[in-house]
Amino acid sequence: MDPMIPSNKEIKLAKESSRILASLLSDKSKALELEFNDPTKGNQKIAIPNSASLMLLNILNQISMGNAVAITPIHTELTTQEAANILKVSRPFLVKELERGRIPYKMVGTRRKVLYIDLMEYKQSMHRGRLDALDKLTQESQDLDLDY
Repeated sequence: MDPMIPSNKEIKLAKESSRILASLLSDKSKALELEFNDPTKGNQKIAIPNSASLMLLNILNQISMGNAVAITPIHTELTTQEAANILKVSRPFLVKELERGRIPYKMVGTRRKVLYIDLMEYKQSMHRGRLDALDKLTQESQDLDLDY
């Protein structure tokens, strides 16, 4: 599904809806129950799992900031350009990471395909590595009694 850019009316509605939804999600163990009034079918109730409710809140928050939103299933196969765009790196850099074995991929004909879930694991791993490096630098700074 392609990202949809929200209109000003949708941005305003998303701000109001996200505030209300956030207040309803105080008990994270319960499913959110919604009731709809359909003129032809009458009142209809549905229960939304907590994980989907939190995702909906995140979507509404993004829309309220005017951001386009797209949902990508974790087993989606991405081209190297799509994967590079998600990581905000160049395609040649991504290809080098693939060839070094840092991100799993498969060949489909002459093209490399990367699973979205593998890309997200790589991204999280890189983020953890950066945090670890910052922790080490902070510790060294404290050990050397540097005033930063």
